[in-house]
Amino acid sequence: MNNHPAFEFLKAFLARCMVQVNIWQEGEMPLSGMDMGLRRALGLEADEQTAVSLFTQAKSHVLYRLQDVFQCRYLFLLLPGEERRLLAAGPYTRQEVTAQALQEGMERYGVPPRLYQRMRDCFAGIPMLPDDSYIQNALLSFGETLWPEKRAFHIEEMNNIIDSPLPNLTAETEEIPPEDVWMMEKRYAYENELLNMVRGGHVHQLSLLQQFPSLAYDQRVADPVRNIKNYAIIASALFRKAAEEGGVHPVQLNRYSTECAARIERIDSFEEGGKLMLEMTVGYAKLVRNQSTLGFSPPIRRCMAHIMANLDKELTLQTLSKQLNISPGYLSALFKKESGQTLTTYITEKRMALGASLLRKTNMQVQTVAQYCGIPDVNYFSRLFKRIKGFTPVQYRAEHRKA
Repeated sequence: MNNHPAFEFLKAFLARCMVQVNIWQEGEMPLSGMDMGLRRALGLEADEQTAVSLFTQAKSHVLYRLQDVFQCRYLFLLLPGEERRLLAAGPYTRQEVTAQALQEGMERYGVPPRLYQRMRDCFAGIPMLPDDSYIQNALLSFGETLWPEKRAFHIEEMNNIIDSPLPNLTAETEEIPPEDVWMMEKRYAYENELLNMVRGGHVHQLSLLQQFPSLAYDQRVADPVRNIKNYAIIASALFRKAAEEGGVHPVQLNRYSTECAARIERIDSFEEGGKLMLEMTVGYAKLVRNQSTLGFSPPIRRCMAHIMANLDKELTLQTLSKQLNISPGYLSALFKKESGQTLTTYITEKRMALGASLLRKTNMQVQTVAQYCGIPDVNYFSRLFKRIKGFTPVQYRAEHRKA
């Protein structure tokens, strides 16, 4: 089964969602290997009877959903074959487990405060999926692909067979290091995945960020605001390097990273810092998607960088060719060959993109926006803007604010 194409696809899909998937044979299902170390952190023995119940109750063409006492969710389905095997996906949570929620939950179940750091580290590796319907559909499709009997699957809850109320945990338990190697590897793998997304400009994949629990940010200094600021500073530096590797010129990177640095220092809450982390990641990825010059020759890369850095100035074929020290005819032909559009079209599109951004983000008058775009004639700017964006500048601003 491990080499089955459908399973390899499912495993890769769930890995993108930060959800682990395993296949267990009857009698070999270790619950302690499924819960990110939660029960081990509490000094609890794995409930082998739960594993037995799972295999005993499991039937074909059913996707089982289970939520344990820790609010962690799992999905199970029985695989075809003479040997009884279960596919298990999870854990994940449906809502954010904040530090406050974790502390209150520990108090409710009698978990002593000395175990907080270990519990925090465990939950830091559990993804948050507010909408898990797409994962359920992936498992349903997987099951329907494998089972020879073409019957529809249905979903059943199994919440009554796992985890009775937690025992009294006030007794001393064996001390466990605050972060084991497995958890560290998972965190670094997640960070590398994000860097790859930024490097490739894969904006559509950055929903992964929303699955990253806030508890994954180590509390390295006492002040939580300073802590998230430190994370944001490091993240911006890493993303800047990834975007550079993705082909974004240092001119654009310096402009955006400077803007990010100013916003980081204005952070006044942990929640605001987390939101900015998401915006920065998407922002750097969009730079790669929209400004990457990978695949272009050095002269055209320099030309594009010069255009982006000087949209408010005169940009003609003559001024650009002089700046690059090449003939106007050669620059024009080379630019059209490599980019598929004329220099004039490229410059106009970039100026209108800047104009649209300024109209959305500022209250500047249209006349001022036009000047920032290198078009002092506001009437001409308005005509160009409507031709490319489909709205006049005033209409565009109104539509954006309405949305």
